[in-house]
Amino acid sequence: MTAFYFLSNFPDKLQLMKRLFILLGILMTGLISLSQNLSRVTMTQTGELEKLGFGLKENVILNVSKDGRVMDWGIDRYAGRGFETKPGLLDPYGGRVEYYNESENEAFRGKVRSIGGINITYYASFDREEWAGKVKSIGPNKFEYYLNTDNEAFRGLMKKTGTQNLVWYSTYDNDAFKGKIKSIGSTPISFYSSFEDEGFRGKLKGIGSAQYIYHSSHDLRDVRGRLKSGQMLQVINGVKYHVKF
Repeated sequence: MTAFYFLSNFPDKLQLMKRLFILLGILMTGLISLSQNLSRVTMTQTGELEKLGFGLKENVILNVSKDGRVMDWGIDRYAGRGFETKPGLLDPYGGRVEYYNESENEAFRGKVRSIGGINITYYASFDREEWAGKVKSIGPNKFEYYLNTDNEAFRGLMKKTGTQNLVWYSTYDNDAFKGKIKSIGSTPISFYSSFEDEGFRGKLKGIGSAQYIYHSSHDLRDVRGRLKSGQMLQVINGVKYHVKF
């Protein structure tokens, strides 16, 4: 009633309505874009980045490899829950899925085109040779990759997804770091160097403020190298990190 009274007494109701619709459109666009942002990172304790998960509509997760290949997709079984007994488990998605047909560019023919109305595009064969066939966009979010002229430790790997930059350790870094992910957006990722105890050298040391400590080679044989403290699942800057131990 209050809103109706306000609108009926506004000197230019049409102008107000236009402004409200524009604002609503901006908000909806922002929500749609946010929904396809990076939502999950799956990696091993030794720093192998296995997959990057992007949240779509209907609690669907689309997994992409570090070099831009679609791996799989499905419904996040634990969406909205505070725990995961089997992290990263996806249930089959029964919604609408479309694919590029055989008459389209050779770099992406036969690949998934949309999931639940969210479009997926790929770099074509006439784009940069090293990017052909890699994911170009998921919804409004664009992807970029390192070039063949970049450091050999990360050439061809993902450089940017939406607003998130991905930085990798280069061949000039410590032997235990080379080719591993260094940061995702504003979240730094560190590893124990090759100069440290053999029980944990090269293993994940930290993600943001979350730290990982392992039993050393001086501990009992049964626990050497095993995780001593640190969580398998961490939510940092809105991204869920799943570390496989």
